[in-house]
Amino acid sequence: MRIFKYRAISLVDLAVTCLACSAYSIALSSTAIGGFWTGPDFDHPPMSGLNCLLSGWFHFPIGWLANPVMFAAIVLLLTRCRSAAFLSATGAIGLALLWTYDFCRQFPPKLLMAGYHWWILSMQVIVVGSLCSLAFHYRETWRSLRALWRKRQEPAPNVQE
Repeated sequence: MRIFKYRAISLVDLAVTCLACSAYSIALSSTAIGGFWTGPDFDHPPMSGLNCLLSGWFHFPIGWLANPVMFAAIVLLLTRCRSAAFLSATGAIGLALLWTYDFCRQFPPKLLMAGYHWWILSMQVIVVGSLCSLAFHYRETWRSLRALWRKRQEPAPNVQE
């Protein structure tokens, strides 16, 4: 059983996914957070994006949740659920910006290094790319939204016990 039908994947969706995954892999290999000092007992060295991914769920769970939401957006985009992909990617950026606000209240913003910016860029690529994919495949999107609306308007079946 195949998860994806390779012929059904649009070239636009595939290009967006490849660009986003490339930016994300650069983010994982770059320094995301510079070293910070929070007191005489705690001097933290710089963290790579991979270290942030592996330990972020413990230290900053809101920002870490942007990662699975972003990958859900990628899967939704590849399965041609473009509206849901756009909403998921927008939610991922929202979670990342909430984390950024929280982090910048505690530490100086100059500690956010290139890996952080590549991470945000990968989410922005998915948002813009899914929006472009929606525009490129507008007939298919409009048809699925109309079918969803008709299904919602149907009366519920009368269930008698």
